Amino acid sequence: MACIRELPGIDELAQRYAGKVSVLAVMGWGGAAQARSVARAKSIDHLPLLDDGGRFASEMGVDQVPTTFLVRRDGRVVGRIVGIASEGFLRKEADKLLGGQAP
Repeated sequence: MACIRELPGIDELAQRYAGKVSVLAVMGWGGAAQARSVARAKSIDHLPLLDDGGRFASEMGVDQVPTTFLVRRDGRVVGRIVGIASEGFLRKEADKLLGGQAP
């Protein structure tokens, strides 16, 4: 699955910007055991959140995965990327959120 291939880059981004930008992965399929299995298999530290029943995806208008949201500290969604995004692209977008102040 494309979204699983993207997880290591998202995990790296979460570590790089810890405390500055929130980086969350939301898993719309499977359960807690499968999320832990994916995290172990991909050697990621940030366990994907579960969207049981698809409520989050529905409310956010997600109709394609992966969809990545960039969220400011105040909770405002300031970016939406549909499709696979490289870690470099995500980093550039996060840098824009921080006003060019890379960690």
